[in-house]
Amino acid sequence: MNFKTLFAFLPAAAVLMASCDRLNEDRIDPLNPDELPLVIVLSDGGDGDFEDADELGVALELLPLWDGNSRDPEGVVPEMPTDVVVFFELTDQLGFSNWSEYITGVDALYEIDDCTTSADEGIDLDATFDAATGTGSFIWPVGQKEVELVLTLNETLFDDDQLNSDERGFSLRITNVTGAESVRVSDNLTFDYRVLDEESLLGEWSLDASDPAQFEALLAFFTPFVPDLDGLEAAAVDEIVVEFKYETFELKVVLVETEDDECEAGEVQNLEIEFEADYDFDLEDLFAALSGELDFEGAVELDDVEQEFSLSIVYEISPDGSTVILELNAELDSVGEIDSQTLTLTR
Repeated sequence: MNFKTLFAFLPAAAVLMASCDRLNEDRIDPLNPDELPLVIVLSDGGDGDFEDADELGVALELLPLWDGNSRDPEGVVPEMPTDVVVFFELTDQLGFSNWSEYITGVDALYEIDDCTTSADEGIDLDATFDAATGTGSFIWPVGQKEVELVLTLNETLFDDDQLNSDERGFSLRITNVTGAESVRVSDNLTFDYRVLDEESLLGEWSLDASDPAQFEALLAFFTPFVPDLDGLEAAAVDEIVVEFKYETFELKVVLVETEDDECEAGEVQNLEIEFEADYDFDLEDLFAALSGELDFEGAVELDDVEQEFSLSIVYEISPDGSTVILELNAELDSVGEIDSQTLTLTR
């Protein structure tokens, strides 16, 4: 190439490079998953348990990362790359003044398999708690995707026979993590815990399977949701429990039939048939109410097809709190409106 040709080429090359820069100025190259920070999040934002609960478990996990080699659209949960120390703080106590009144100890553990935790194996994660400041910490070990912080509660502090209208409980906040620059704590990482009053609707109620009318009413209403109830005989039932928990209505039919316990050799456990529905409303509405209505929306899988349902429960508790009458109404995609039934339950 002679000098005349070279000088003619240089301006054209400069224009071409400038055009490429303009084309690429809005381009965002994907980040390598290995370069992304690991973020600690709470598995759940809140929970509640009854007045005589003796412990609270708060599960923490690592936020899933996108992995181009995985077909899981939710990403892949990473493992902690090294031992880190996670710091937490308790705040907003309701119904008590000093942390030592209600929090009597802390521990931390992780699951080894379906039957064993690190605590079972005597592995100490050095959980600490200062009742004077409401702060504490624990170790998140290398290689673990999830760790559970366990608070031991004073089970006698709130356990009474009164219908309490005031909120009781506290909040827990994850504040910091040290030991690895690549690990972060999610903002607004707060877990709210509420004490549930068993003198309200909340808690366990029993249905008498030996009462033919009540047993048939139960089967008539819930069999469309749970086909395993179809044809069930009262003699095959050990007990029937209806429970209103923190966010869930649960029906549990405990059978006489047993199976081997997977975790305890030589032990057996009763087979159970269950149905659950989650409600979404202000829990305070139940604290001082002896009557009211609950609405649920959810889905059940029937013959490998997801069926949406709506469920309404109108309830009235007796003045002495020993019985509750439930009026049940529901609609299910596959069958339409289900015949209304009335159940009488006892504590």
